[in-house]
Amino acid sequence: MKKNKETLKKIKFYGIKVTKFIVWPMIWPIYQIRQTNKNCKQVAAKTKHQIQELKTNRDPWAAKAPDMNNFKQVLDHWKVQESEIDNLIGSFKAHIFIFTCFQIWGIYLLTGTMYSILHGIPLFFVGSIISITRLWRVQILQNRQFIFFKDWFLWGFFSKIGKETPFAQAKRLKKEGNK
Repeated sequence: MKKNKETLKKIKFYGIKVTKFIVWPMIWPIYQIRQTNKNCKQVAAKTKHQIQELKTNRDPWAAKAPDMNNFKQVLDHWKVQESEIDNLIGSFKAHIFIFTCFQIWGIYLLTGTMYSILHGIPLFFVGSIISITRLWRVQILQNRQFIFFKDWFLWGFFSKIGKETPFAQAKRLKKEGNK
């Protein structure tokens, strides 16, 4: 009887070893996949909520929207203080420099092999988009006048045919409204 207990203890001991070293490595990826799925679902839900909130707060003609002609209201909507504008302009200019470097690196990668081209395309386009939007914000903050991005962006095309800039047009209309 005593010998049977010892063999049972050995079997349990070896059973733990077998479970630990043979079964667990097979279960571990399943556990990791579950955790990853759980985390991805949480991030997706949070992102979906943020996008919905962003959509509701972006309508310039909504009841709670700031008056686009009143720059102080625009700054309040952006949660920016008047004293922070110079620091913000400096940081945006640094962003423009950094993402312009990404654009240059992306162009350099476009001249290489197919593998490097796949890395160069996203670098170039992401760098371009971020640089352009930062430049738009810098010009808004420097001129202290809000202009919609589409108007500012299209002005670059129309300026070639002699149209006035959106900033100059807004100042002209403001002066005409004061008369």
